[in-house]
Amino acid sequence: MSTIFLCVLINMDERIVNYLIVKHLEDVDFSAHPHLRVRSAYILAKKQYLDMSAAEKTEILNKLGGNDEGNNKKEL
Repeated sequence: MSTIFLCVLINMDERIVNYLIVKHLEDVDFSAHPHLRVRSAYILAKKQYLDMSAAEKTEILNKLGGNDEGNNKKEL
């Protein structure tokens, strides 16, 4: 039996949007229908991302542990 590791590079935009999605989902005031909860969080995160300044994006990337493409590989 062999194991296959897929290496997926996630760009900076996706990392920031993923961070914002989790923040929305963790918010106790965020209420949405259970079947649409993640989709609603994605829409809110995407809107928030589009309104963010470059400084805010850089701040989030620094929280996530760097902003170079080499650090954001995921193994599935």
